Amino acid sequence: MTKQPPLEISPIDHHIQAAIVVQLFSATTAVPFNELKPADVQNSLFMYHMNKLESRGVVERSPDGFRLTASGARWANFVSPTKLKPRLTPRPLVKFLIFNDDKTKVVLSRRRSAAAEHINEYLLPSGFHRYGKSFIASGGEVLEKLIGQQAELVQLGVHETIHTQPDGYIHHIIAPLFEVALDEAVVFPAEEHYELLWVPFEEAVSGAYDPTIGTVLQWYTDGKSFAGETFIFDTE
Repeated sequence: MTKQPPLEISPIDHHIQAAIVVQLFSATTAVPFNELKPADVQNSLFMYHMNKLESRGVVERSPDGFRLTASGARWANFVSPTKLKPRLTPRPLVKFLIFNDDKTKVVLSRRRSAAAEHINEYLLPSGFHRYGKSFIASGGEVLEKLIGQQAELVQLGVHETIHTQPDGYIHHIIAPLFEVALDEAVVFPAEEHYELLWVPFEEAVSGAYDPTIGTVLQWYTDGKSFAGETFIFDTE
């Protein structure tokens, strides 16, 4: 079996390969050859680069077309599926617990990309912390982009999450966590790779959507501090 290069090493070396990875990352099912290949690229040239990606463990083919492998999806997520350049790790994020008025529902972010199958489908709403910004300022900017409006933030603390998966991939973040109250009638802006949705709080805290989310929500329910806390998850 072909071994995927380390995450910090790029397995692509041509703009055609980059375009293939970007398009496949946005797809949740296999993409047929005729939908994937640009009209102005010769079949032989396109397949040359596709074969390169296959040999490097980034892409796999099926009777229905092409799709990213687990390693390919995790690499694209690691480097950003739009920029395809290595990003700092641990990742500096800002994360949110967004509740309705009576806290019977919480907002989760659902992936709409290949990463849903190979990393996780649901996660807490989040975004990258901007350097040179305070946590509260960065959180306000990210939240407004996510929900389409400003809202009051209550910082619950700064915590660390280390999530190891069976193939050795580690998703490692450090983030301030904010509590937000929001009206259920808010219409969330469209986003290419994610969608925000309200889910029952009791289902989310039970781990029905993702055990890591359940752990964080239970921590909140128990009134524990997130200041300096480290959450370690090892997926068998």
